[in-house]
Amino acid sequence: MEIRDKDSLRRVIYITPGALDSQTFQLTNEDALVFVYAYTGIAFTLYLPLVADAAGLIFSIRIAYSPGVNVTVSVHATDVAAGDYLVVDDTVGDTQILDASNEYMVLYSDGVMWYELQGGHA
Repeated sequence: MEIRDKDSLRRVIYITPGALDSQTFQLTNEDALVFVYAYTGIAFTLYLPLVADAAGLIFSIRIAYSPGVNVTVSVHATDVAAGDYLVVDDTVGDTQILDASNEYMVLYSDGVMWYELQGGHA
C-alpha cells in the first residue's frame, strides 16, 4: 500500500446538512478530515471523490453529532458504474450508513477500490 503526498495542503471541513442547498455533498481530494453535524434531522449523502483520482489518499469521516439521522457515505456515481466499490468489514458495496454521533470511517483509495482502514459504526 502506497500513501502519497500530493504536495498540497489538504483541509478539514465541517458540514451541516440543513445549511446546504441539497442533501448531498461531493468530497474532493483536498478534503482530508470531514466532520458532519447532522442535527437538522435531514438524511444526507456524502460522495467520495473518484477512486482513481484519489489513489494513495486517506480520508477520515466522523459524525460529530447526529440524533439518529442517516448519513450515507457513497462511492462516486461514476465509480459505481465502472464497478469500483467500497470494502467495509470484508463486504463489498457502494455505501455505508453512519447514523449516530461519533461513528466514523477512515478510508483509503488504492486507485481501484475504497478500503476502510478503521471504523466505528454499526
